[in-house]
Amino acid sequence: MRRTLQNIFILLFVFSLLKLGAQSVQRIDSFLKLLQKGGHDTVRAKLLNRIAGNYENLGLYDSTYKYAKMSHAISNRVNYINGITNSSNLMAHYFISNGSYDSAYRYYDICMYHYKLANDKEGMAGLYNNLGVLYKRKGNTSKALDYYYKSLKLKEEIGDSLGMGNSCSNLGSLYVDNGDTVNGLKYNLRALRIREQIRDRSGMASSYMALGLYYSKLPDFINAEINFRKALRIEEELGDEEGIAIASYNIGGFYFKQKKFTEAEKLFQRALDISIKNSDPEGLAVCYKSLGEIKYLKGMKKEALQYYENSYKAARESNSIEIIYPAAEELSKLYEELGDYKKALAMQRESILLKDSVFNTENLKKLASTELKYQHEKETLLLQNEQQKREALAEAENHKKNIIIICSALFLIAVGFFAFILYKRLQENKKQKYVIEQQNKEIVDSIKYAQRIQNTLLTGESFISEHVSENFILFKPKDIVSGDFYWGTVSQHPTLNTQLFYLAVCDSTGHGVPGAFMSLLNIGFLNEAVNEKSISDPDKVFNYTREKLINSISKEGQKDGFDGILLRIEKNNDGAKVHYAAANNKSIVISDGKLVELKNDRMPVGKGEKEDSFSLYEISLKKGDIIYMFTDGFADQFGGLEGKKFKYKQLNELLLHCSREEMSKQKNMLETEFTIWKNNLEQVDDVCVIGIKV
Repeated sequence: MRRTLQNIFILLFVFSLLKLGAQSVQRIDSFLKLLQKGGHDTVRAKLLNRIAGNYENLGLYDSTYKYAKMSHAISNRVNYINGITNSSNLMAHYFISNGSYDSAYRYYDICMYHYKLANDKEGMAGLYNNLGVLYKRKGNTSKALDYYYKSLKLKEEIGDSLGMGNSCSNLGSLYVDNGDTVNGLKYNLRALRIREQIRDRSGMASSYMALGLYYSKLPDFINAEINFRKALRIEEELGDEEGIAIASYNIGGFYFKQKKFTEAEKLFQRALDISIKNSDPEGLAVCYKSLGEIKYLKGMKKEALQYYENSYKAARESNSIEIIYPAAEELSKLYEELGDYKKALAMQRESILLKDSVFNTENLKKLASTELKYQHEKETLLLQNEQQKREALAEAENHKKNIIIICSALFLIAVGFFAFILYKRLQENKKQKYVIEQQNKEIVDSIKYAQRIQNTLLTGESFISEHVSENFILFKPKDIVSGDFYWGTVSQHPTLNTQLFYLAVCDSTGHGVPGAFMSLLNIGFLNEAVNEKSISDPDKVFNYTREKLINSISKEGQKDGFDGILLRIEKNNDGAKVHYAAANNKSIVISDGKLVELKNDRMPVGKGEKEDSFSLYEISLKKGDIIYMFTDGFADQFGGLEGKKFKYKQLNELLLHCSREEMSKQKNMLETEFTIWKNNLEQVDDVCVIGIKV
């Protein structure tokens, strides 16, 4: 009826032992004092990262993020690359701790950009390991395995023995956790051999502990106990209390199975004392439970009840279903034996509810184990195929050498004949090349001249600043000239004696020279509508422009025109009233730290499937609100680690993040983010983003 030793405690203690405790607190105080003295920006960025790192060691992730973010801002300002990568890593760890994996991935992406740019294999190896941890937390075992292997390969290339040992240990733990004991043993033994060679005592203790776990799963309790005792001896020499608690508990488990309760109780109590000292709810829960088990088997049911209740209380504090479930189940059985049926029923209900979650978790691990085995078999098969290819290539190389020797004589005879022909051809090619170069130069000069014409028609930044003092313009044509354009003008209100400021951001059909022609035509029609025809409402301006486009260039069905947004801004004492029309455009407003996506009509300015009248929208903005207008070039850019589109959701999150900064800085932040994301890939479209602050 009673279950004996639980394996849960063994699994719970297999994680990175980075407890610095009082040392971290002292270091934080020391670094804060140095920070108060001021100094060069680079030094301040380093100190902030060290403070953030020590807060991370203490598990205080909010403080980690706070100081890492400060370092990141300074490092970006002075282009301190190590500061950018270190702070990005720390902020990624913060987002992993609260489950925001997409945000963590974005900061890892920044790190990878700089590591690849500098060919920093050590940084890349560490980052691959971190990505493995991220995907393990997400439950994507296949990707975690892939990144752990990439990390190991790079560490082998640079001869990082300590890193190789850690990577092998990570792989071994991943395999063991998912039921693949064969590969778990393989990588844990390799990790141990590396750590013994470099005399990494702490790492050796971790390896012995991992091997103990492996033998426990077989089960082979003799070898498991031997390895746990080796780990305990090293942990005692190092004075690592948490490691001592892990090993003590696991050895106590073997005595328990042999019914040597006195020896088991001493070791469980030792682990309990350390867990109490370190306020570790998970450790308390399993230690109390095991001690309660001994009391129960000795017939001391009341004492057992006290231990079980303490175990359940600690388990609830840990918020771990895998710990709460067995604690509730044991309490239910003991309450029933002691005649407290009300409490027994309550505990039974809770254990039944939790049982499904535990069962589902175990099923997921079985599925992950199957996937891991498949991935490893695939890797082994690939290695075998590579070996066969190398052997086949070597044989082919020898055969090729023989053929080359035979053919060389024939080739030399032919060379003389062809050399004469090639000489004649080369002379002709030189003439053709000169002609082509001259033609290309004329074309490029023409396009650059077109660029100057286009730039004169685009509204000047100084003109926009006259009417909206706080603004930025990010304008990056894909080619020399652009299909994207921005346009602004002023006119008098038709009834009131006030001045109206118009601002549009638009994306014409096509890019390059065809797009530029369209943008010039579109700018001309917008000018005509507002300044010559005195049309004041943005929706009517778009209607007029569409009519002109259809009559001018769409007579035979061409669907040329533009997508975009046109604002009419009327300032007042409290802020501004904005009327606008939007054609297939997803501009946004950020007010009080909240993002609102503006409504739009799903049709272009030009010939389309719909040719309804455009809607006139109205919004009231208060001082400090920001409108961001943009074309689809930024969101559609391919890049990142996996070569995917940036997308509008991520662009909106980026703009929300940038909105906390001064407008003058936001352009640089966006341009940096775009460059990092694009990396070595080609820019796919024109990019235009404009921000104006009321």
